[in-house]
Amino acid sequence: MVKKLVAAGLCAAVIMVSSAAMAADVVVTKRGKKYHQPTCALILKKETSTMDEKQAQAKGLTPCAKCFKVEEKESKKK
Repeated sequence: MVKKLVAAGLCAAVIMVSSAAMAADVVVTKRGKKYHQPTCALILKKETSTMDEKQAQAKGLTPCAKCFKVEEKESKKK
């Protein structure tokens, strides 16, 4: 019985950690309509805040063509 509880607890912990790892943080500006990678040159000198990518999408924001295009190219190379 104890082994089953420990195993269930470990499974729950793994699921929680993997879910948190999948939630990518993006950067947004107050009035912008796009969300960006933290290193995007278009927002480096602007006041920004960070949120989860899904939250940004839920607010109607779309990905920056510049910084997310770079990420897309890199993932295609692999």
